[in-house]
Amino acid sequence: MKPSEVRSLVLAEHVELRKRLAEIDAIASHILAGLESGERNLREKVGQLSALLERHLSLEETTLLPAIHDVDAWGPVRADHLRQEHQAQRAALVRLDRICAQAVIVELARTAQTFGRTLLEDMRLEEQELLNSTLLRDDLVTIDQFLG
Repeated sequence: MKPSEVRSLVLAEHVELRKRLAEIDAIASHILAGLESGERNLREKVGQLSALLERHLSLEETTLLPAIHDVDAWGPVRADHLRQEHQAQRAALVRLDRICAQAVIVELARTAQTFGRTLLEDMRLEEQELLNSTLLRDDLVTIDQFLG
């Protein structure tokens, strides 16, 4: 897969993740404001997000990791950072899943919102640092490179 295809694929998945996070945030906000119960709906949406995010992390590990690893001399460092980020996200998912299964709805709503804000920031940074068109490009010539 070409670097631009990897970039497009991951960015498309980020759009879907943002949509799901917005849905969860809206439900959680209503619950925390006492406007609706929504317990079953929130638990269902969090479960769906968890499965989607796990698939997304696996996709990034099979497509994005190799693409950034070999892109330049900093590639291995970027790839290692992405692996560490995925490890932290999986640990957060385990906590979220546990809370989804066991906690009262208010605790789940707060945790889901916090998880969502963290994930949105992670995606923003990933897009800025790893998914930009300057880094993941199909041509081998680097534009605007200063050679001293």
